[in-house]
Amino acid sequence: MFDVVMPVTREHNAVAGLSIQSLVRNVAPRRIYIMTPKSNFSFFATLPGNCPVSLVDEDTLIPGITLRAIADFIEKAGEKRARAGWYFQQFLKMSASFLPDITDYYLIWDADTLMLNPIRFLNDANQALIKPSTEHHRPYFDTYTKLLGLTRSVDFSFISEHFFIKTDYMKELIAAIEKRAKPGTPWVWAVMNAVEPRHLSGAGFSEYETYGNFVNTVHPGAIAVRPLSTIRYGARKFGPAPNRYDLYRLSLSYAYASFESWDAGKPLRIKAEKLLSFLIYCLHPRRYFRS
Repeated sequence: MFDVVMPVTREHNAVAGLSIQSLVRNVAPRRIYIMTPKSNFSFFATLPGNCPVSLVDEDTLIPGITLRAIADFIEKAGEKRARAGWYFQQFLKMSASFLPDITDYYLIWDADTLMLNPIRFLNDANQALIKPSTEHHRPYFDTYTKLLGLTRSVDFSFISEHFFIKTDYMKELIAAIEKRAKPGTPWVWAVMNAVEPRHLSGAGFSEYETYGNFVNTVHPGAIAVRPLSTIRYGARKFGPAPNRYDLYRLSLSYAYASFESWDAGKPLRIKAEKLLSFLIYCLHPRRYFRS
C-alpha cells in the first residue's frame, strides 16, 4: 500500500475532489496528502468519509519556503512572479519525501487527472513503472546539469500526470543537490539559482525529469517503462466537470484522463459529447459507475 501526494490550488477544488474519489475507487491508497493553503482546508471536509485525506498547509511543509518567497525571488530576477506556483508545487511534491509517516513509495498525482481503471505502479521486479512521453525542453536539462553535474540519460521524457516515487531516492536527490550547492544554501534555492533568469517566468526546472534521470543514472534498473493509454484533453470534450457517463465512456479506452481548466471546449460540442456519453452508458451499463 502506498500514499498519494497531490498539491491543490483553490481553482482546482472541484476536479480534485473527483480525482481523489477516483484514486480511492481504483487503487485504494493508504493516505492522500493534499498540499494546499490552510484557507482551503474546509473544502476537503465535504468529501465522502471513505477518502483518507490528510491536509498539509503548503506554506509550512518546507522550512522558510512559501509561495510568496518563490514569487519574490522570481520578481527580484526581473521575471514574472505569476509563475511561482508552478515551481512551488514541484518543490512540495519533492518535499513529501520528508513527511514523518510517508510510505516507502508514494504516488505523485495531478489534481486535474481522474483515474478510470486500476493501474499498477510497481512490477514483480520491484521496478517503479512510468509512462514515457516525447516532450523535450532543453532548459530542464540545463538546470539538471548545473545542479548535479549529470546529463540526460534516456531518450524519452519522464513528464506525465503522475510519477511513482521511491521515498529514499527522492531524499537522496535532494541531498545531492544540497551537496553541490554553495555551503548553507537550502536545496530549493539551489534549484532556483540554477535556473537561467530568462526561464524563471517560463519553465526552467522539472522535478520529473530531474528525479527520473537521476535515479536512472544512480540506480540503473530501478525504473521500467510501460505504455499506458491516457487522454490529456478531457476538458476539451467534456468540460472541466465530467459526469459519471463521461467517465464511463472514457474508461472503455483509457487508464486515466486529465481535465485542464484552461482547455475547456466549446459549449455546444461539450453538450453533444455528454449526450453521446449518456447514450453509450445506457446501451452498455456498468454498475461500477452508478455510485
